[in-house]
Amino acid sequence: MALLEAEIAEKGQDTQTGFLKEGATELGMADITMRGVGKFVYDPTLDSLGKSDYIYFIDESNIKLYVMDGEDKKTHNPARPHDQYVIYRAMTWTGGLAATQLNGCAVYQVTD
Repeated sequence: MALLEAEIAEKGQDTQTGFLKEGATELGMADITMRGVGKFVYDPTLDSLGKSDYIYFIDESNIKLYVMDGEDKKTHNPARPHDQYVIYRAMTWTGGLAATQLNGCAVYQVTD
């Protein structure tokens, strides 16, 4: 993460666009992009998993989600408990992930 933070500090530009009705001030930074690849999206989950020095390239055009027949936005309304004044409701979705090209994604480890 230190390398990504250094890149943001180098490329970032703080701007003040004015005050909003709520009295907040907006600050912005330029996106980190790579020519031909697109912009980088930071995910803090990787830091907590000890993978802060990895970069994942995911080509979303070759990955599709497919819904299972009859399982799209299926609602569930279980019976109310006898000792509580609550109503439980749930919605589930079941499907599969399919890839049309398996070599379109990559994992790289960034080193100093």
